[in-house]
Amino acid sequence: ETGEIKYTLPEDALVRIRIGIKKGGALLRTLVDWESRDAGPQKEIWNKKDASGKIDYSQRKDILVVLSARKRQEKSIQRKSPNFTITFPSSKKNTDQGVAIVSGVVPVRITLDDQDKKWLIETKYEVAFYIDNVFLFEDEEGISPYTYLLNTKGINEGLHTITINVISYNGEVGAKSVKIFAEV
Repeated sequence: ETGEIKYTLPEDALVRIRIGIKKGGALLRTLVDWESRDAGPQKEIWNKKDASGKIDYSQRKDILVVLSARKRQEKSIQRKSPNFTITFPSSKKNTDQGVAIVSGVVPVRITLDDQDKKWLIETKYEVAFYIDNVFLFEDEEGISPYTYLLNTKGINEGLHTITINVISYNGEVGAKSVKIFAEV
């Protein structure tokens, strides 16, 4: 409730903390991404927002926190969560707050950052879409750029949150959320 995540490490470790929605919901963000922590009690602070700081999840009661730790000296490759951008190429208007105004069938484009594109394509990945934290669609064969056609006629007019998870077949997950304003 306070945003404090407390844990104790028995030894020095690399730590990852992911925050998502319980029961098959979207990953919302990676708070700590294989960062070094010393043995003993630890405290991380989550401001209850997505990584951009624009989307507030403080009213949600179904938040799940997953902590993973590995010995600091392990030789395996620790990949960071992949980065990507979400754009709406056909959106010609924004709200005063910079939120894309969309209507009808709208392309949602996901483009991997150059530093992550090669390894994601080699290991293969999938793309999962959520709207207002409800699962919408998943494609198990990710490409970059990837375009999903969102039909806004299936949602109510107004402000909505789209969350995208890029999930590599070896378990790395990138998460990003953006607001849209649907005109019906």
